[in-house]
Amino acid sequence: MAQSLNQTGFALPVTHFRVPRQPYKDESMNEETTLDNLEELTELTLRPHWAIGLAEGYMQRGVQLCTRDGRRMGNAVVAGFETRGEKTFAVAVTDVGTVMRLTQGELAECFHEPKWLMDVVSHAGVQRARIAGETLP
Repeated sequence: MAQSLNQTGFALPVTHFRVPRQPYKDESMNEETTLDNLEELTELTLRPHWAIGLAEGYMQRGVQLCTRDGRRMGNAVVAGFETRGEKTFAVAVTDVGTVMRLTQGELAECFHEPKWLMDVVSHAGVQRARIAGETLP
């Protein structure tokens, strides 16, 4: 029986021959496929089960917020907005139900750029905040 060496240098019996793979060609792709279209196709295949869409920035209801520093605060979701004077604040609710009112700059400082939208009503932190008596927009 023929033998080949694996990466560690030990001899292994050759039980099958490797057939070179042909590059994958997606028939739905053509010259008009752009980088944006590829991102959309990727989004459709990689979307988490809880996501309801793509985020377009911090100031959007339902944006999933992933914390930059877990020692400071946890992950959150934007539950709505409040306007005080001339400033607009996003009402962010953490996974444990802590409610914060943050500007867009503060969101960018505390959280990574959002990718996904989620259902605010079913978010565990929002439910905890409502049980605790918080009024959310």
